[in-house]
Amino acid sequence: MKIEGPRVVRRRGGKVASSITSGLMFLGAALYGACSSDPVGQTPDASVDAAASDAGKDATKTSLCIDGKPSPYPTDTKIDLFATMPPLEFPKLGGGTYALASKFEPCAPRSKILLFRTTAAFCGTCLWSQNHTADVIPKGLEDRVELVDLVVSDKNNVLVQTSDDLARVEAELGPHAATVAADPAYRFQSVGLGDRRLPFFVLVDSRTMLVRRFVPDPEPETLDSMVRREVAMLDGNVPPPFADVKYVDEFFPTNHFDMLKEMTLPGAPPKDPTNAVADSPLAAALGKDIFSDTRLAPNGAVACATCHAQDKGFADAKARAVGVAEGDRNSPSILYASHSRFQFWDGRADTLWLQATGPFENPIEVGSNRLFVAHKIYALYKDRYEAIFPTSPLPPLNDGARFPANGKPGDAAWDAMAPADQAAVNQVFVRVAKVLEAFERTLSAKGNQLDRYVGGDFSALTEDQKQGLHIFFTAGCAQCHYGPRLTDDAFHNIRFPTGRRDGKPDLGASVGLAQLFTHEFRKPEYADGAFQSVFLPKDMKELEGAFRTPQLRGMTATAPYGHGGNLATLDDVAKHYGLAGLEEGDPRTIGKSEPWVPNFVDEHRRELVPLLELFKGELVVP
Repeated sequence: MKIEGPRVVRRRGGKVASSITSGLMFLGAALYGACSSDPVGQTPDASVDAAASDAGKDATKTSLCIDGKPSPYPTDTKIDLFATMPPLEFPKLGGGTYALASKFEPCAPRSKILLFRTTAAFCGTCLWSQNHTADVIPKGLEDRVELVDLVVSDKNNVLVQTSDDLARVEAELGPHAATVAADPAYRFQSVGLGDRRLPFFVLVDSRTMLVRRFVPDPEPETLDSMVRREVAMLDGNVPPPFADVKYVDEFFPTNHFDMLKEMTLPGAPPKDPTNAVADSPLAAALGKDIFSDTRLAPNGAVACATCHAQDKGFADAKARAVGVAEGDRNSPSILYASHSRFQFWDGRADTLWLQATGPFENPIEVGSNRLFVAHKIYALYKDRYEAIFPTSPLPPLNDGARFPANGKPGDAAWDAMAPADQAAVNQVFVRVAKVLEAFERTLSAKGNQLDRYVGGDFSALTEDQKQGLHIFFTAGCAQCHYGPRLTDDAFHNIRFPTGRRDGKPDLGASVGLAQLFTHEFRKPEYADGAFQSVFLPKDMKELEGAFRTPQLRGMTATAPYGHGGNLATLDDVAKHYGLAGLEEGDPRTIGKSEPWVPNFVDEHRRELVPLLELFKGELVVP
């Protein structure tokens, strides 16, 4: 018998079956006849209840309460379904530790359910659950259930290790349980039998410390029913039936439809406090012209638009970017880049203007330098520049003795300049980047089928497209791809192959984010306001091979895919995710694939690919 993972059962006519949950479906299949003629999603869970009951009886054959006193904590332990949990300890919000041994109550008159919710601040499905924390414990069972949040990582997917980390992440997480603890190792993952999507719930009996149930990203009605049934069985009562799941348009439970409604067309970008001209029409108009002006490159052949072409979704349709020479990474689209917390695949810039300073002086991109750029602005755009920055006119760049034709730090001509003149050119260079940001902030896309559906037109999608969108949620894609742009803006390692010309693995954010804090222009004298606060792990190896989650808005026009541009089609992307990336040991990448990466079967992949066409974006350029 081959167990492939959770699958979706459909009613006649293509509607989604009211399954118990994908976790229970997988569990039922694994334990009780996946090859049965009964559809897995419609099989009653009596056999699962029986297995839990039998496991509980086995755990108590040797009494854990002796003469009214608790026995020592069991020694035969394992983090697994129907096994006794080890006496784990977790750093706790507010200090101290949350110790499982302290919750062991074998002599209590009634069991208590320890309901563990593994969660993360980057995770869209987790954030929905966090926002509904008040509804997690069934009404009337507040004294029988203890909810514990186990946090694995923050909004940027930096692991949460300590009580101090939890204090930092608390606001990112939103509403939370009374007890919040750190679990960067995701120690409950082995319970999941292959399905470890977040948020991941595990139910433990306090009298035996036995793992009774698990369920990833459950429908609200399913979680409520599961907890009620478990309490009833532990009390020796007949469990109530599962409540019917309420579907919107017969495909989407409440939690998923709520998230779907958030996938609206992006509006205006968030304010950039570091750029005073970010929303200036004059700055945007100048930025638009500079964006396509090859005269700012010494070879006269390269501009920003070379790698970010409008007819290619503001990417370039090449595996690796080609400016003056070929690079090591794929060109990301700049559509809605103004909404992103970070720029570049590796996060080495966190504003669009900071990003724009990089390509100019990169020898394989534009191959220019700040003095050359400043001279071109003086010769070509002086009046327009000074209209945007009236209190900061251009320096006398026509004075060749003070301002050589070419140069940047490290060049003899630049290093011989007076410090005040160097500072003046730096400011011109930064302001050019700021008007480029102003232009990029004006880029948007028209609404599409998905937007019409989200807006209430349920006829906008076909049955197959709705099924694909349903799989998008149940396969775990919405953990990282959610919201208007369908991205979490965090850094993840899914073991994509390198694009480096030397074939070596790309270290990604472990290098990029470190460079962010040493960036020459990420300083108060160049910013018009405060930069965002960014937390880095103590050991940057944690982020080796991790890259920023690409947005799905507009992705259909930006093939090939991945930071190395190795995946030619959307089908290749789905296949890569389904395998959780390249195998361990493959020299084309580095680091470990994350344990919550979706692991779906070929049927899911085939259903997802047509859905991805819904993420197209017809560009709007003022």
